[in-house]
Amino acid sequence: MKIKLFSLIILSLTLAMAFPPPASSQDYYSGKTEIACYGEVYKILSASDFLYLSNKKNHLIDELRYKVGSNPVRYYSYATGMGTPAGIDYDKYDEIVRKVFTDEEIEKYSRYGFIIIRYCVDTQTGRTLEVEFVSWYKKGVTGNPYNAIPIEKFYELEKLLKAEMVCSLSDELKKEKQSHGYATTDLF
Repeated sequence: MKIKLFSLIILSLTLAMAFPPPASSQDYYSGKTEIACYGEVYKILSASDFLYLSNKKNHLIDELRYKVGSNPVRYYSYATGMGTPAGIDYDKYDEIVRKVFTDEEIEKYSRYGFIIIRYCVDTQTGRTLEVEFVSWYKKGVTGNPYNAIPIEKFYELEKLLKAEMVCSLSDELKKEKQSHGYATTDLF
């Protein structure tokens, strides 16, 4: 009897490891257009293959960048040329991410696709002014696994990036006199 019970337990554990449950049944974002966290409100776009989150206070990240003092105004866009991005200190970035996400969470979420972080950067100081998150899932991934990440994680990551991330500004970027700069990194 003890051997059968032990065998059943081993079989159950083996099956549980071979066929893990779905990413999470928790979904914080589907069907919503906004979510609040510690006084901040985030815009949400969620679909079967992506999740987009941006602090409602963000305004520069959606505005066209332009060359300060240009006449006529020269814009930086996909059509006219994006300009030089600010540089990311990847060691500092990794340190910040690991303050918010555990190694297990990073490993787990990286299986599903990726989350891109877009930064709006002050072109005089390199300070991060605004942040937004855009995710894409790998082909075949279903169930919006990033929708299971609590808003508190994104809030904390945004707060730390704004407080601690200073992007490098190349001479080329400085010559372009962009109204505000941009940078991107992959979260997972």
